[in-house]
Amino acid sequence: MNKNELKELWWGIPHQTKKEMKLIVISHEYKMVKVVTDVKDYYHVSSHFPKNDLTEFALNLKNHTRFSDYNIVCM
Repeated sequence: MNKNELKELWWGIPHQTKKEMKLIVISHEYKMVKVVTDVKDYYHVSSHFPKNDLTEFALNLKNHTRFSDYNIVCM
């Protein structure tokens, strides 16, 4: 099988459509808040270690215009 036949075979396989994920994750165990952005052409995770209340920090992030469409998840 040559390279072009392999390409045709690969692109002929049905691929799953990636589901968009925008989360603010509160981890009480590690005392951190993570912001996860996983969309079609972009993936980014940032970790925050606030000195104040984790839930309050997460809510303040969500109230920010940039993160208004993110869901908050507690772990």
